[in-house]
Amino acid sequence: MFEKNSSIFARFYMHLPVNAIRIVMANIEKSKPEFVTRDGIIADGRYVEWLGEIKQRYQRSQIKAAVRVNHSMLEFYWSLGRDIVALKAESQWGSGVINQLSLDLRKMFPGKSGFSARNIWDIKCWYLFYYQEVAKLRQLIAESGDGRQSPRNRG
Repeated sequence: MFEKNSSIFARFYMHLPVNAIRIVMANIEKSKPEFVTRDGIIADGRYVEWLGEIKQRYQRSQIKAAVRVNHSMLEFYWSLGRDIVALKAESQWGSGVINQLSLDLRKMFPGKSGFSARNIWDIKCWYLFYYQEVAKLRQLIAESGDGRQSPRNRG
């Protein structure tokens, strides 16, 4: 099943701001700080070292921000997939609901990617795939007989 759905995950991750991380990482490669020469300053080795430290701290902050954005977008896509499944959107609003949702979201968020009908279908499939895998894992743990009981199974 995973092989069949691997292209779903590739298209899904394509819409996340991973490129931002790549750009920041490429900038970190440039370790020598650049500065503008001004009158009245003696740019000795200590100043250059300090400037380099500032540059590195800033770039680390950019990476952390990009990672947080990715995490938040994954949470958003997971909740969107969950909503589509939980609300039984197709049976409740008809087979065109995903296309309509795509149009509505693209109108509400012009210029943002990730809201094509194809991507929304992929988000639903992504949710279903992992939700089913997690459910199987929980069942295996419950049936493992290792002596531990989950809070739900306690009487």
